[in-house]
Amino acid sequence: MLALAEQRGLAGAAVLHAFILGAEVERRIGNAVSPGHYARGWHITSTCGVFGAAAASAKLLGLDAEQTWHALGIAASQSAGTVENLPSAAKNVSVGNAARNGLFAALLAEQGYTAAPAAIEGALGWARAMGDEPAVADITDGLGEQWEMSLNTYKPYPCGIVMHAVIDACLALRRDHAVTAAEIAEITVSGDQLLLDRGDRAVANDRDARVSIHHCAAVSFLFGTAGLKEFSDETVHDPAVVAMRALTKTRLDAGSPRGAATATVRTAWTGGC
Repeated sequence: MLALAEQRGLAGAAVLHAFILGAEVERRIGNAVSPGHYARGWHITSTCGVFGAAAASAKLLGLDAEQTWHALGIAASQSAGTVENLPSAAKNVSVGNAARNGLFAALLAEQGYTAAPAAIEGALGWARAMGDEPAVADITDGLGEQWEMSLNTYKPYPCGIVMHAVIDACLALRRDHAVTAAEIAEITVSGDQLLLDRGDRAVANDRDARVSIHHCAAVSFLFGTAGLKEFSDETVHDPAVVAMRALTKTRLDAGSPRGAATATVRTAWTGGC
């Protein structure tokens, strides 16, 4: 979208307008297939991101309603990305392709390419192929009156959303109990199976760090923050961070709510006899 706006000399206000509309379309389509879509293994950032990119690009291109619908239909045939690939560089490929393919879909629609009338919600359309019985009405109900964008926000930390509760728990423990890194003998992070599936992993680079329970706990206790620097490749290989990751353990808590995490710390005895 940004490349298109730059190429065609469009104003910032037009870009912002298109972004808001694209994000609204993307979120509404995502809501229609959630939570079954993600549970089946589809990475919703990629699979629904292509619709947002198509809608935003269509707006910037000045496409009419029919052309815009064709752009969305073409995008439906280019929706891809799996959860299984999240720990790998393949995740970046599918997210990048969502933006590229959405733009490509809009450019094709501008040139007269067409899609099926119900490419998304049809009996053999995208929504039914990619999940359980979709809540198709969620795509258009209240459109233009109720804004899904108003329910969205920025990530407080530059890492996987599932890791945010880990960071919050560790920062709170560090702050409320004045725990210093030198005192720590072991960190245990507990959460549900999704948390462990996403974050119980070895860390070799900055990409791994963004979805690592061990790294998030380590930088939280060492630095008291978890910003861009803490997820850089330099920090990943910092000997102190490597050592703190090694002290971090994970534990399944089947009763933990989805999206929650609990951190406990065992401190080393530093007193005398």
